[in-house]
Amino acid sequence: MNNPNNPAHKPLITPKFAWRVAYVVAALLAITLIIHLAGKYFSSSIIKAGHTDDTQQYSVVMGQNTLNISANSIRFSSQRRNGVADGIKLYLSWPEMAGYTDKTKHKFNDIGANSSLIFIDIGFSNNQVDMSSRFEPIYRNFIEGAPNPGPDGLVYYKMSAQSSYSGEILYTQSITRERPFVIKCLQNKPGLSETSAGCQRDINFGQGLRLTYRFSEAKIAQWRSIEQQVLLFAQKILK
Repeated sequence: MNNPNNPAHKPLITPKFAWRVAYVVAALLAITLIIHLAGKYFSSSIIKAGHTDDTQQYSVVMGQNTLNISANSIRFSSQRRNGVADGIKLYLSWPEMAGYTDKTKHKFNDIGANSSLIFIDIGFSNNQVDMSSRFEPIYRNFIEGAPNPGPDGLVYYKMSAQSSYSGEILYTQSITRERPFVIKCLQNKPGLSETSAGCQRDINFGQGLRLTYRFSEAKIAQWRSIEQQVLLFAQKILK
């Protein structure tokens, strides 16, 4: 007579054990799926490194000015919102003058000397004397030596090592004007890598605002087009 308590007559795999195995396998599959999806999400986030290709428009209020700016043109995620702001930092690819996209992501990840990015900072202005207006009353007092020939109608000067402009050079139009184009660039030093945004210029913008834009000195020969496109962009975002 078979004894049900005899180990020899017990089945090797019971239904209860089979269900436990099924639960474990299902849990492992779920964990694997979660890890896979999380890996795709986080790897995409790492690749974007804070960039976004979202083109949602934000209304940013600064004083009496309202700026309409797409999310992918705003550098920092904390500033991608509607409402009042004291300042905002933007970046655009050149020559597209557009924010981050999958097509231009290589430009946004390039921080070398030949970078094709234009960085734009917009904030409140303490006065109406912009860079062009500062040439004669201020910058000329700190120029050293004669002008050197530059590209496309520019000349450049070295700035006095004893001044606060030490280590900078100043580009300006060779033709004397009341308000010449003026831009400061960091002077390249042996052994140091060039910066992706070593040239800086500021202009008055809107009502009581100052727009400062920066780009690589490797693009200085394109100064006319860059200035024109920055001004057009400024007009476009000002509501």
